[in-house]
Amino acid sequence: PEEERPSFGRRVGEVLLAQLDENDLDSLLFVVVNLLNGSSDHLSDPMKRLQLSRLNNRAGQKAISLSAFGCAAVYAETGIRLLPKDSWEQYYDLSLQLYSIGAKSEAFLGNVNAMERYYHSVVSQDSKPIQDKFDVYHTRVDSLANRGLPEKARDILLEILEKFNCRFPTKNSFMTTLAVLQNLAKVKWKSKSRDIAKVKKLEDKMTIELMKLLDKLITCFYMASDERLPLVIFRILDWSIQQGYCDVSPIAFATTGMLLNGVLNDLQGGSWYGEQAIYLMEKAESRSYLARTMYIVYSFSFSWTKPMREMIMSFLQTYNIAMQTGDALMACFAIYHWTAARYLVGNSLNSMEADLQLYTHQMKNLKQDHALHLCKCFQQVFLNLMGYNNEDSPTLMEGEALNEQEYKHAFEHPSLHPGSLGFEGMLLTYFGKHVEICDLILKHGHAYWAKAHLANPNLMWEACLKGVSGYAAAHQTGRQQYKKIGKVYHHKIKSWLKQGNPNVAHYNTFLDAEKLVVEHKNAKAVKCYELAVVLSARGGYQHDAAFVNERLAEFQLNTMNDHEEAKYRLCESV
Repeated sequence: PEEERPSFGRRVGEVLLAQLDENDLDSLLFVVVNLLNGSSDHLSDPMKRLQLSRLNNRAGQKAISLSAFGCAAVYAETGIRLLPKDSWEQYYDLSLQLYSIGAKSEAFLGNVNAMERYYHSVVSQDSKPIQDKFDVYHTRVDSLANRGLPEKARDILLEILEKFNCRFPTKNSFMTTLAVLQNLAKVKWKSKSRDIAKVKKLEDKMTIELMKLLDKLITCFYMASDERLPLVIFRILDWSIQQGYCDVSPIAFATTGMLLNGVLNDLQGGSWYGEQAIYLMEKAESRSYLARTMYIVYSFSFSWTKPMREMIMSFLQTYNIAMQTGDALMACFAIYHWTAARYLVGNSLNSMEADLQLYTHQMKNLKQDHALHLCKCFQQVFLNLMGYNNEDSPTLMEGEALNEQEYKHAFEHPSLHPGSLGFEGMLLTYFGKHVEICDLILKHGHAYWAKAHLANPNLMWEACLKGVSGYAAAHQTGRQQYKKIGKVYHHKIKSWLKQGNPNVAHYNTFLDAEKLVVEHKNAKAVKCYELAVVLSARGGYQHDAAFVNERLAEFQLNTMNDHEEAKYRLCESV
């Protein structure tokens, strides 16, 4: 009978528990615990309740290690329910472990309220050492960052670190940042990668825990565009070199590469640090930081020195590892960069938009608001470009993917506004609103998006599109300030090309053509346009080839008055 099944299951579970040795019990742990849990509500013996609570704790830890967060949440909840009322006094270690498992699993599942309850239960134990609370601090900080609240997460971390005399200034000057980065760029053992192998392994547990907190601070500072970011990275890098490496050390090398790219424009130096990050990552014992290291290196270092097409599978690999290790934030941002890389190399807009429908649904369930917004922006751009949304106002960023409320929220949110403006600028350029985008650049500054998205590979196409609009607006109006905008972005691309970036040669030739149009060197401009089409097509950059053809068609029609050639170029762009 159904009503007898729980008690029967409990008896079977008790028999298995009594007869299995330790190895066999570990293999069948979930089966045994599930059988015993079936009638746990009717269990009255205090010692048996305690025994089952410990088994749920063990099962919860194993479920976390297997990324079975739904199961882990159930085991944590059951284990806590079986504890006596004074469990924090009588069974502190067991209570701490169960509440920590509960917080971590509920956070990954996106159950913020449940996570907060577990978190506050742990941190309210005022008489216990703060080190015991590090696990739930990590969980809450991740949750805040995932929900687009990096400032709150940052403040929690700074408060904890200060208790261990690990302090940072309240403000940081640009000159201090520059000095730190220049020091990083001149590391003496840079030219000999074997010197990295000489760095010893860090054994001090407290220093390791503090480095883990500093790693979280790196993410929060980056997301909040906090100028103190280089100071945190340098602190971890210095500790890694002086005291020894740990699982967090690859993050410091990876983010150093990102900073050299984004601030000093040192692409090869940034790539070198990325290579050292991968080397140390392979030596790490834990997989916890694997996805984050891969994400930073592939997104912010290797994307600038290796063909973008090679990065596509790397981003998918990062996503898979992040999901396996419970790093939802990195998983979702890996998908964002996977989408960007596919767009850059000319993948089908239809297929990318269809993929984003799937992944944005997952991001919503995981409550990854920041990555979700960026992916929705991409999705809305694709819908507009394909003519499925906003046919009458194709530069409008509201539609099927991004509703009016989400659009308004993004433009009011300091962390989301630069990215939102970048995508809107993309549409403004594509649909010929060159003066409008140039006025926005003059209002916010040409580095507005670059500062908020340091070393982001999307800055490559952003530089190209804004360079096009700068020159095009100058040609339309004759205003020199618009021409200066074109030159600023053109100079960026030339600098990247000179340093060996393999993804921007066609952009440089494209902007050469636009510059020649402004200078009324029409014959040379046509040749550059045609060469830019060839370079784009040969490289597989189909969207860029189409856009160059559109610009050439417009030039042939409006300047050269060659209707046949204009018609041909428009047909080529389709």
